[in-house]
Amino acid sequence: MFTALFDRITRASVRYHWVTVAVALVVSIIGLFALTDLNLELLPRIEFPQTVVIVQWPDSESSEQFAEEITIPLEEAMRGVEGVVNIESTTSQSFSFLIVRNDFGLNQDAIVEDIRAAADTVDFPAGVEAPQILNFSLSDLPVVIASVSSPDLTLPELKALVETELRPQLEGISDISRVTVSGGQELPQDLVAPAGEEEPAPAPTAEPTAVPTPTVEPTPDPAQLPDAFVQGLSAAGLNITRADEITPELMQQLVNFGGPAIQSLALLTPDNLRALPPETIAWLPPELLGTLDADLLAELDAQAAEFGGAGALLAAEVAAAEAAAAEAAAGETATELPQVEPVALPDS
Repeated sequence: MFTALFDRITRASVRYHWVTVAVALVVSIIGLFALTDLNLELLPRIEFPQTVVIVQWPDSESSEQFAEEITIPLEEAMRGVEGVVNIESTTSQSFSFLIVRNDFGLNQDAIVEDIRAAADTVDFPAGVEAPQILNFSLSDLPVVIASVSSPDLTLPELKALVETELRPQLEGISDISRVTVSGGQELPQDLVAPAGEEEPAPAPTAEPTAVPTPTVEPTPDPAQLPDAFVQGLSAAGLNITRADEITPELMQQLVNFGGPAIQSLALLTPDNLRALPPETIAWLPPELLGTLDADLLAELDAQAAEFGGAGALLAAEVAAAEAAAAEAAAGETATELPQVEPVALPDS
């Protein structure tokens, strides 16, 4: 059937070859026009089929109480959402972190709304903060990270200049969705003069008689996290600014989240890595450890020696999961066929 059809098409193409050439030219021209209209994006919108739900309850007495009254009811509500295939949760005394995974190809915005509606049906105890529901996309990453400094302006003046002059201009550019300003210092509201009022003239100060001692500049805090990393944690609802505040549970969640979350760990400086708690160092992923120099890796191994070295706990968990999978596969035995005793045939 198909052979005859293709044979007819071939005969018609050879017989009316000018029509064939014209059709090919039209298709080529349309392709060239379509090529010029293709969208090129440095960070295209790539959505991950998972949603993060974060709940905080400062008044919780124990992690067991938190799990019983918040985490378990949330998991049961999330299981009723269409498309959800897996739920992972981590619960501490005042914090719960859930990862809700769904099938590929679904409308992620609709899934997030369904999850939000399911969370609203849970009757939380008094004092529980509203759940934060987050969905990560590559388009949420900052395209440009810039710093501003001035030898003539103080930090409050510099931040006020950025907020009032630079930020509105950047937000006025087409295709700019959000501009975030961090760092600097802000003056207390009671020290800021109301609009329309002139600032009072400063009182004259007496000339100093003694030679002032030079001011010693503060040493940078090695545990202070980079602004880009702090902003990423802030977008997830976590107020963490120091490396020693990154708990082993948080590092496990970053590793489980995979992809961009692991890539964001490359923002940590060597001083940040040294400031991590020893157990957190033992959960560092191999993707990050493979990029470190030998001396720094040796230091991290020494710090986490109590837990087997840098990345040892994560490697042990992966090995245990692989062993369990291999054992489960080996346990599947083939069904044996019943043995049939031979029967002698009668002589003919």
